Amino acid sequence: MMVVVAEQAPPSSKAEMMEIAALPNLQVAQLPGT
Repeated sequence: MMVVVAEQAPPSSKAEMMEIAALPNLQVAQLPGT
């Protein structure tokens, strides 16, 4: 499974995405934009 994190997402949304990204066995991609 892959998690895509928008670098310019609102702080609360980005925090939630980063918590999910910390779970084991996930690929994480950080992309510019929202």
